[in-house]
Amino acid sequence: MASKTSSPVVINGSYGEGGSALVRTALQMSCLTQQPVRIETVRGATRKPGLTSEDLTVLKGLQQIVDADTEGDKVNAVVVEFAPRHRPHPRHLALRIADHEEGQVPGNALVVATSVAPILARSGGLSSVAVVGETYNTNALTYDYFERVTLAAWRRQGLYASSTQPMAGFGFAAQGEVCLEIEPSMTHPLRWTDRGSLLAVHALFAYSGLGAPIIERGLDHAGRLAKSAGIELETETIPVESRSSGVHLTLWASYQNAVGGATIMGARGVRIETLVQTGFDRLMEWMQTPATVDSFVVDQMLLPAICAEGSTKIKTSEVTRRLKTMLWVAKQFMPIHLTLRGEEGQPGELTIHKDEA
Repeated sequence: MASKTSSPVVINGSYGEGGSALVRTALQMSCLTQQPVRIETVRGATRKPGLTSEDLTVLKGLQQIVDADTEGDKVNAVVVEFAPRHRPHPRHLALRIADHEEGQVPGNALVVATSVAPILARSGGLSSVAVVGETYNTNALTYDYFERVTLAAWRRQGLYASSTQPMAGFGFAAQGEVCLEIEPSMTHPLRWTDRGSLLAVHALFAYSGLGAPIIERGLDHAGRLAKSAGIELETETIPVESRSSGVHLTLWASYQNAVGGATIMGARGVRIETLVQTGFDRLMEWMQTPATVDSFVVDQMLLPAICAEGSTKIKTSEVTRRLKTMLWVAKQFMPIHLTLRGEEGQPGELTIHKDEA
C-alpha cells in the first residue's frame, strides 16, 4: 500500500513519448525528491500499454534502494503508485528481468542498470547491481556503448561506476549479465558547448561463435573507411561468453568536451563489411555535427545533471520526443529551469539549472 503521508505527484503515462522512459524518469525523480508518485495510463502511447517486465525490474530495484511502498507493481498494470520511505541506501542488488513473466521475456539489462545506478550513487556508500537480460540488441542500449560512452560521460559529471559483463546476451529475450559497482558520488555541472580537440576514434567488435576471419574482414574494412575519411581509428576485438552466437560493433569518438557514438548489431545474412559500413556512416553523421553528445547519451546524462548544483549546458545531435518527455516529467517534481532549443528531429541545445534552496 502506498504511503499516504503526502499527496502523490500524478503523471499521465501517455504524455509525449508515453512509454518506458517516462515511467523510469518518474520513478527516479520520486526517489530523488522523496515524493510519492502515481503514474496513470502507464505506457499509454505505446501499442501495448501497461508495465513491462523491464519496467517492473526497474521499479523493484528502486523500491529496494528507498524502501518504497508500492501499488500496481505487476506486469501489464496501467496504474502504478510508488512512495519512498527513506532516502537512498547503499544496496547490493541482483535483478532478473525474466523473473516477472513466463516464457521468452524481452528486456534490456543496461536500461535497468542505468536507471538504478544514479540513485545508488547518492546513497552515501559503495553499492552494486547485477542485472540479467539482453546486453546487445538492435536500437537499444548495449554493453560496450554503456561501458565506453555512458560511463565516460558520467565520470565527467562526477558519477563513478565500473562495469563487467560475465555473460553477453545477443538478441531478443537473451539472458546476458551485467554487473556494476557504484561509488558514492556528488555530480557537478558540465558546460559542453564546444567539443574542443578530437582525442580518439574507436571501433570495438564484441562477438561470440564467429570465426576469426570474419572479424578480421570487419577490421580491415573499418581501417579502409577510416583511412579514406582521414581518421586514425583505434580498433579492439573482444570475444565474449554467450549462450548464442552474435556480433556487435560499437564506434565512438572522444573529444576534450564531447563524446558520442554509434552501434549496430549483426544479423543473419548480412556481410560484416555491410555492418561496418552502416556503423561507420552513423558515426560520421554524428561527428559532422557540432553536437557535444549524441541523442542517446544525453538521456543518460540527464539525471546526474539534475542532481548537480549549478548549470549544465550540452548540445545534442537530435532533439527526441523521448528527451522532451523526460524533461517534462522532471519538472513535475521540482522547480528546475529547463531550456531545450531546437525542433524535434533536429540538433538542439539543453540547459539545466535548479533554483537555489
